[in-house]
Amino acid sequence: MNARVMRAGIAGGIAGGMVMAAFSMIALWVAGSGFWTPLNLIAHTFWRAAPLDSTFSAAPLVNGRLVRRRGYNRLWRPGS
Repeated sequence: MNARVMRAGIAGGIAGGMVMAAFSMIALWVAGSGFWTPLNLIAHTFWRAAPLDSTFSAAPLVNGRLVRRRGYNRLWRPGS
């Protein structure tokens, strides 16, 4: 397996994850659980102070952005 195949697989996984996240946020919003519930539940896995309901909290959003950005830098820009 070469690096090109690995990068394509990683990109496909990231794209699929984003689609799944968007779908779950919309589906739970339509079902009445709230738009931010999936984001809060995922953030609660790593940061126990994140809310468990549908309230918006900027901290999980920022933490998720920072974790994702750090992962991107490790995968696509080694040495950063």
